Amino acid sequence: MGVPDFAADARHIMDVVLAGGVTINPGDLGYGMLTASPAAAEKAFTAKQRAAHKRHGTLGSADIRREVALLDRRANEMIDAITVDFDLPLAAVAPVRTDHPWIQSIDPDTFRGASVEGTVALIHNNGRLLDELARLSFEQNVALVGSSANMTGTGTKYRLEDIEPAVLESADLATDYGLCKYHLYAPRSSTMINFATMTVIRIGVGYELISNILSRYFGFECPPDPGFDALPLGHLWQPAAV
Repeated sequence: MGVPDFAADARHIMDVVLAGGVTINPGDLGYGMLTASPAAAEKAFTAKQRAAHKRHGTLGSADIRREVALLDRRANEMIDAITVDFDLPLAAVAPVRTDHPWIQSIDPDTFRGASVEGTVALIHNNGRLLDELARLSFEQNVALVGSSANMTGTGTKYRLEDIEPAVLESADLATDYGLCKYHLYAPRSSTMINFATMTVIRIGVGYELISNILSRYFGFECPPDPGFDALPLGHLWQPAAV
């Protein structure tokens, strides 16, 4: 067996998503679900028993952020330092250009479930497969939305076989790459920061490294991590139900 063909796998996943399907995909941060249509999103989140306050994430990249997000130079420099210079994963929350075709590809109902006061979470650096999917998404002006492949509140899954049967069965395609890179951070997912307000929303993968980068190079102090026992999923803030 050879190593994965990331480009070919990404094209296959993209074809399924564009046809209205739900896919489960491996990323460095864990296994996640992606969709691009309202019916597929509803199918996925019904299977997850998604809580009403939860928001969908959006697969992003530096190229997508620079064209779609409404952030000042300093905020972009912070995100680039984390995701480009130090090659760490990050969910960067930012207000977005609602007139951009990539954003307009998101159905209004789905966008309401993916946004808080005009901001969306753009997931950066989630592994080669997701990076290639982000490139295809931007090239085709079709935003891909989703969340972790698990029942709501149960924590990130780092092996395909650990995903609950009801969630697995909801997918039209599930790609298995084995154990995900950041499994030692279980059950947490990505670190999430609102770069418009400089608010840490979720403490997650690489938080200690991200905190050091922001402090050392930008003078911004992140709140301390109270630890996995005190805050297992890392949420410092949750939006209201939609």
